[in-house]
Amino acid sequence: AYKAMRQGIENVMAANIPFRFNTVVTKINYKILPSLAREFIDLKLSKVNFIMFTPWETWFTHLLEDFHGRYSEIAPYLKETVLILQAAGIQCLVSYIPFCLFDGFEKYVMNYPQACFVQLCLKNNWGWDYKRGHPLRGEYDYLYYTLLESRMRYSQPQPCKKCALRFMCSGLPKRYVETEGCEELKPLSGMLVRDPIYFHTNKVEESMPSEHPLCAFLRDNFESVYPWLKKTDPLFLH
Repeated sequence: AYKAMRQGIENVMAANIPFRFNTVVTKINYKILPSLAREFIDLKLSKVNFIMFTPWETWFTHLLEDFHGRYSEIAPYLKETVLILQAAGIQCLVSYIPFCLFDGFEKYVMNYPQACFVQLCLKNNWGWDYKRGHPLRGEYDYLYYTLLESRMRYSQPQPCKKCALRFMCSGLPKRYVETEGCEELKPLSGMLVRDPIYFHTNKVEESMPSEHPLCAFLRDNFESVYPWLKKTDPLFLH
């Protein structure tokens, strides 16, 4: 299978077809990620996406011991991997890991609150576009999407509830909390961050196409765009 995959990569590259490489990070492979990064460099890849093993869907009822590793143990290997790829000029994302466990590398993190902005606002053509049929219109749409999609699979345990990044971070998969608990989380203090791509260079206000209204991240803008939400929106209630 590995040989077939390598041949497929060579075929795609020979045909000059753009692609990205997805690698699911598990208990089995996280220690060899730096070596894998060097292989990616040899292949002259341009984009790599590391996806944390997430026990969704059918995994809600399956045992996780063989695949599931603690994020705090995996993070150092992932950080080393990101540094290797960054030095080689290869773009990378790390999907579905709490920001507090990837400190210093937050700009590489994509959780659910970032997923709906990556294609539209970050201008890096990752292919993720969860809202193509329903363009985001302001902070309310972002919050609705985040709460609806993320909360089906994730929970924010007690440490998350006092973290300054709780509106832009998914928290932990529900099965992860059941298996590993939440003691490794390190909630950040300070002012509540409302911008989902706060850690990325291109802010929404700067990169949103002109045909879409600006995302209402400032309270005054939010009130003028969505006056009927003053008594119901979670940010106002907060």
